Amino acid sequence: MRTRRRDFAGILLAVAVLLVLSACTTGPRTVDSSVEPTLDPQAIWQRAEQQHSAAIQAVATRRQLQNDYATVIRLSRDGDLRGQAFIRLAELNLALGEYDEAQHNLVQSLRADLAPEHRPRALLLLADVLERHLLKTGDASTAYQQIINEYPASPEAELARLRMGVMNNES
Repeated sequence: MRTRRRDFAGILLAVAVLLVLSACTTGPRTVDSSVEPTLDPQAIWQRAEQQHSAAIQAVATRRQLQNDYATVIRLSRDGDLRGQAFIRLAELNLALGEYDEAQHNLVQSLRADLAPEHRPRALLLLADVLERHLLKTGDASTAYQQIINEYPASPEAELARLRMGVMNNES
């Protein structure tokens, strides 16, 4: 029985030694360059060049969208359509961190005779910009309260109640 244990222990030791030796002789493991960022200037340049034209196209698309929405605002007599164009402009502003412009466009959307089904969303966006980006919590509370008062059963009113609760807990 002892010889079997010794034999088994010897086999285990031999397997362990073989595993260690094979790991030592294979060298370091290679790293997939797609997973880890590279410090190779050529690779960085190639990646930047690939993204460059896409970025240029995105800027051109943004300018075209701004012009199109401005044209809708200027030419349309439909207050709801004009209001939605202002909201779209505000969304572009938000994506680029232009919070004052986003606030301006959202206020304009609400002044443009926006349809009742679109007003809660515009108010919620405005309140969010005021609260989280411009740090105007008093104005944000007013906008949240307006949503709750005018559209009490809407999903936007529920979000407004939650945000007001958070704001009250933070102060």
